[in-house]
Amino acid sequence: MPFVSLIHLVHGFPLESHKEAASLARRMVAESKFGFLGTQMDRTPFGPYTSLELFSDDCESSGHPLVHLVSWGTHGRNLKSNTSASLFVMQDLSDSGRGIMDHSRFTLFGNLEKGSETELECFLDKHPDVREWQDAHSFQIYRMQLTKINWIGGFGDAHYVGPISVSDYLSLSNVFQVQ
Repeated sequence: MPFVSLIHLVHGFPLESHKEAASLARRMVAESKFGFLGTQMDRTPFGPYTSLELFSDDCESSGHPLVHLVSWGTHGRNLKSNTSASLFVMQDLSDSGRGIMDHSRFTLFGNLEKGSETELECFLDKHPDVREWQDAHSFQIYRMQLTKINWIGGFGDAHYVGPISVSDYLSLSNVFQVQ
């Protein structure tokens, strides 16, 4: 019996394929409300700046996340000179008794572009508590145009670990709309 099959029998975890990982990632983007956003520090010798941020899949559920950032904050300042960003998303850790490192997680890479009023309203519908901050703090909505996705399904010997093609991920458009 191959080693991977033994892992499946012992742990009961499915070994997701590349396509299944793309589907799981789309579902997690549609259902998640926050992730860890990374942008390149502006004019410093430091690497990326990463912080917990709210995000939303857009209204059409295209898979391109929307983030809501203050223009004067670190991410907003960083984006003025470099629009590249990453967004780390992980599975809800409260489900199951599995160890923390055996939960699905992935990083979306891309460029953040200023979003539209429609995208802002979509974001605010998913995060209504943020609506009161909008005008008082100079927030701007950004849409992440994806360039790369890296998936870690859990432990590498029991789950898919590797790239997900952006085209496979985006082809699942409108499948996972969450109300």
